[in-house]
Amino acid sequence: MANPSLLTDWVARQGQRWLDLWLMGLVFGGRPGESPLVITNCEIDGARVHLTFDHDERLTVVGASGFLTADGGLTIPRADEVRFGWYYYGRPQSAENWSETRYVRDGERVSITTTGPSAKWRPPSEVQLDKQPMVRLT
Repeated sequence: MANPSLLTDWVARQGQRWLDLWLMGLVFGGRPGESPLVITNCEIDGARVHLTFDHDERLTVVGASGFLTADGGLTIPRADEVRFGWYYYGRPQSAENWSETRYVRDGERVSITTTGPSAKWRPPSEVQLDKQPMVRLT
């Protein structure tokens, strides 16, 4: 994995800072500031990065191309796979209320699938990477 210390140093500097999570150019929660996240844990396991957030949301990045920390944010331009999971907001935190969106890269195409109660709002799709990074925290 490219420059893991850059990631861990950046996470340590965030403290209790609220962050917006952007996946494939779209902010989680609809609009910036609507679903802010605070990182509570960062683990690196070989080629996998696991970030846990304050309401038990989980971001897993497999095979990251690297980590960029310009302008105070974190950017992961490319990865083999990105998974983001969360409990459906407003419902009890239980297995049946867990949603997860998975982004799998094949060259410059990314297939996107969502499971759980949020799947009805997020139909499977495939997008071109173009210039947007796969993951951005701002």
